[in-house]
Amino acid sequence: MQLVERDRRGARLTPLGAVFTVEAEDILVRLDRAERHDPAFATADLEFNLLLEADFQVLVARDSPYAAYKQIDLPDLVDADWICSRDENETSDRVLHRACHLIGFDPKVLMRTDDLNMIHGLVAEGLACTLTTRAAVDTRFAVEARPAVQDLGLRRTSYVRRSTLVPKAVDELQRILVGLLP
Repeated sequence: MQLVERDRRGARLTPLGAVFTVEAEDILVRLDRAERHDPAFATADLEFNLLLEADFQVLVARDSPYAAYKQIDLPDLVDADWICSRDENETSDRVLHRACHLIGFDPKVLMRTDDLNMIHGLVAEGLACTLTTRAAVDTRFAVEARPAVQDLGLRRTSYVRRSTLVPKAVDELQRILVGLLP
């Protein structure tokens, strides 16, 4: 089973290779859609209450030239250093890697941390950028969040509980959380 033909002029896909490429692209689109919209829980007896929904944005130093942009085009950041979560499976990391991969580069990771003060401090000093949501921006630091030209999707925060009988404290916590939101 040959997917690629190579000769002195270069390489090209065989008809079978072209089919696999189309199939792979379709699978990636479906995975992307599912990841953006459908949380991956293993049980069906859950209720979801969406608490927050916010666009991912690029966090840059306030004195960076990118802070003046209305939108940041990710290819402009091909040489930038990035701060990522300690967990490579965290949503913002997956979003960053997927978006950069789709436009042809892998982000250069300066460091991995979940310490928001450290992240904001490093970004404010112009040492790196990161993905965040506007609600997570700490205004004590000299940083600016800017939307990307590319669709980075949304961070969704939900209150998830079993749909079966639960302790009254679960219902009370849900009432309190919903009441705190705008």
